[in-house]
Amino acid sequence: MTIAVGLLSIGGYVLAADTQETAGPFKTDQRKIATWPLPETCAAGKAHRACPIAGAGYAGYIDRASQDLIRLFGSKRTTSKNWSAQVEDYLSSFYKRHVIPFGARDDLDFSLLIVGQFEDSAPMMSTNRTVIIQGSPALAIGYGELTAKTLLHQVGSVLLDAKSAALLAAYIVYRVKQSVETCGHKTQVVVVQACQAKDLDYTATMKWDAVFAQYDADSARYLWDTLSAHRGERQGESGPDHLLAVKTAVRRLASETLGSIDDKAF
Repeated sequence: MTIAVGLLSIGGYVLAADTQETAGPFKTDQRKIATWPLPETCAAGKAHRACPIAGAGYAGYIDRASQDLIRLFGSKRTTSKNWSAQVEDYLSSFYKRHVIPFGARDDLDFSLLIVGQFEDSAPMMSTNRTVIIQGSPALAIGYGELTAKTLLHQVGSVLLDAKSAALLAAYIVYRVKQSVETCGHKTQVVVVQACQAKDLDYTATMKWDAVFAQYDADSARYLWDTLSAHRGERQGESGPDHLLAVKTAVRRLASETLGSIDDKAF
């Protein structure tokens, strides 16, 4: 099972997902955000597009659909204006050929979280069978979707810089891993900026998990508040004493971890 979240950030997006893949009684470690290169859309070594895709559900179908959509995205015929319609048409065709013939089998369903960054725009969308959902600054898919959306609702809707959004996305995934049994292992974080999709090193996200473990669920709303303050949007110091203590601790976490991120990923 999977949890994957996408957050709008200043200048791009951040995707984060757990890495636990379950097959019967077996659990493996697997990257769930694909960041294949698009050589046909690059000139003089500079990328003009980026399209990372996270998937939840039937692994074989996720792999095939992701590969096809990456190819479609890289086509010169695909533009920011027709991309969403092309994704919807593709999903409709895929389900007719590969899912519907097998009847009411929920185990064959899958969802995707897609960022298609063109030079002129960067839509983020999630899919639910043949339907696409877009326009929200925060999206989630997978078995932990409800938990992630509850946390995202708690923290509000402040637009963060890429580093802060990466930390928040990793925190949301961490909280889901703690409460949803089938989500777990490491956290993969991908930053999408300037038409490039870059993976953060697991070394950083594993350190974050160790720090996140010190704070309870009340930390979520204060993490966003603290990261906003990191950008200079200072918030008032009010609330119960134990939550103020959490806020102070999270502010220290943000200061320490944001400074440790490799700037080459941003």
